[in-house]
Amino acid sequence: MIQTQQIGPVKIFFGKLPYYPYCNTLLVKGRQTLLVDPACEEKALRRLRAEEKIDFLFNTHYHPDHIRYNPLFDGIDFFTHRDDAPCFRSLDSMAEWVGVKGTPYEQTWKATLTKAFGFREKKEVKEVNDGTTLDLGGVTLQFLHFPGHTPGLTGFLIPEFEILFLADMELSPAGPWYHNKKASIQSIVDSVEKIRKIRAAISIPSHGQEVFRGDIGPRLDRYLENIYSRERKILEALSTPKTLDELASLSLISGFRLSREQVWFLFERNMIEKHLERLLDGEKISRKGDIFQRRAD
Repeated sequence: MIQTQQIGPVKIFFGKLPYYPYCNTLLVKGRQTLLVDPACEEKALRRLRAEEKIDFLFNTHYHPDHIRYNPLFDGIDFFTHRDDAPCFRSLDSMAEWVGVKGTPYEQTWKATLTKAFGFREKKEVKEVNDGTTLDLGGVTLQFLHFPGHTPGLTGFLIPEFEILFLADMELSPAGPWYHNKKASIQSIVDSVEKIRKIRAAISIPSHGQEVFRGDIGPRLDRYLENIYSRERKILEALSTPKTLDELASLSLISGFRLSREQVWFLFERNMIEKHLERLLDGEKISRKGDIFQRRAD
């Protein structure tokens, strides 16, 4: 049985695993009820579906470890941020945004989404924006846009309880992740700075069983430092010239043992490429054709 925790109007159903392919699911109750990211564990969600009246369903973003049990809640008013909404309306759009469209990984990736994760295109998607509020009756949510991980990644604040839901700005030692084509390192940096300015006593992440209390500034610092330490690793690797594919093969970011047949090789490549663009802009490396090299100090 999965673990749960009640904090004010929020009940957290911690994921069966603290990482992909599961996440934490939130149930927020006023006189009406909002379910967030139904992907903690199938049995728990089936029980929840039978025992609770769910008025609204909200996905923080389109990644499969956050949407995998959406079909259990078909017919309920569905919300997501407008910048990720196209990915819920169209699997082709999601494939393009992820970066698998037109690649050898596309068909296998689509089959995994539809068969293993039960993805179904949605005709009715209610879009929220940064600052949109939802009154549940005695509990008010303010949706907060934290782009970077995906264009539309969105958490929320419950001001009267000073509860902040970070979604996949989850501050884990392994993060952040910007492996999709439309992910952005700079947007993640900007979202971290936005979070610093939010007054919250409790911060809830989408992964892991730790709930953060009080000042999360040091965790935000560490999260950003992960980005910069990755760039240092890339610079060190470029002490001898390398191609993008050669860098991706080193697994400098994910740490996974990768083969080019795995879609995670593409994701690692995407992340390395984003760092290379930053390093080129900062004139820390040079490029000649497909070869990248560290500039002399």
